[in-house]
Amino acid sequence: DLWHPLLERVKFIAICGSNLDEFFMTREARLIKKLKAGSEEKSIDGMNFMEQIDATRKEILPLIENHAKCWRDELVPALAKEEIYIRNYEDLPEKSKTALREFFEANIAPFIRVPKVGFDSVTIENMHVTLYISGFQNQPNFCILLDVPTEEFGRLISIPKKEHTETSKDTESKEHHLVLLEDLIINNLDTIFPTEKNLTAYPFRLTRNGEIDILMDESADFIKSVQKSLSTRKAGFPTRLEFDKKTPNSIRQTITKKMGLPDYLIYEFDGPLGLVDLWQLLNINRPDLKDRSFFPCISPLVITENNIFETISKQDFVLYHPYDGFDVIIDLLREGAIDNDVSEICITMYRMDHKSPIVDALIEAARNGKKVTAIVELKAKFDE
Repeated sequence: DLWHPLLERVKFIAICGSNLDEFFMTREARLIKKLKAGSEEKSIDGMNFMEQIDATRKEILPLIENHAKCWRDELVPALAKEEIYIRNYEDLPEKSKTALREFFEANIAPFIRVPKVGFDSVTIENMHVTLYISGFQNQPNFCILLDVPTEEFGRLISIPKKEHTETSKDTESKEHHLVLLEDLIINNLDTIFPTEKNLTAYPFRLTRNGEIDILMDESADFIKSVQKSLSTRKAGFPTRLEFDKKTPNSIRQTITKKMGLPDYLIYEFDGPLGLVDLWQLLNINRPDLKDRSFFPCISPLVITENNIFETISKQDFVLYHPYDGFDVIIDLLREGAIDNDVSEICITMYRMDHKSPIVDALIEAARNGKKVTAIVELKAKFDE
């Protein structure tokens, strides 16, 4: 939607990628699990599990094609007009390649974990971009998998500015030239494997089951059960395998065969695998390409230099979030934590921030001898 600022459109396509990842980690995973179990259940519209998988695939194929087209034909050119360039390593001038290579050798290469074993003995991380590398001398059938360290460096690597422009300082500070991390690695494999001359590498991305199955009795420790389930989720059964469109069929078949996946779980994408990683572009300091910051209203009636309990004892207040500021609720809990007349605090919490001031206030209240009851959702998905 051209009406929205450019980086907000980038954010939305990242959300689309994230939602599709979640679909395969949960909804598709349930269908696959039922199919493997031989269940004869049918959906409300009479489809068995294989028919449901086929139906979802028919919807997903044009969807990801539109995602790729939007990124390639709309967003990348629009970003370039705003001096945010997503570059191919091979198209860079030699000075930029040299600068990136030096950065790669000094900063990224030490973090890359090169497996000492072949494909069969490596666990592929869930939703990580992975490189399939082959062409080793004297080992024509040998290949290794290399995990792209996006968690440490992000998906997009900035090209040193002094190397890609000779314009004024003002223009230089506004420009951003970026390459995908896997593109940088592929074009500098000789720094990792200095004795190899003919290596080839292609990215792929595996999605695994993200559901956690918790089977326990009343005497079990729920926290330990959740922790154990989360630790096994990284090795959940595969639910989708994505290939870059340029990946040769022979390599696709090799990986697919080794993973033991059927064709209906194989997808190709004509663009960067893992659109969720495009969230990184939102870190660029270009407020002109983002939605204006929203500042909630704070009613002067609840702004008081005195005790907030005195204020709310005089009249009722209705707060409509996010349009009314949430700071009033935080102040209420903070004052309640230290108020001598407060003996108990009860609250329902959902999707709390890691550094939530509400949690801090509740902890302080408990330390001050007050009874604190917090209702939280223990069985949920992902970060929750």
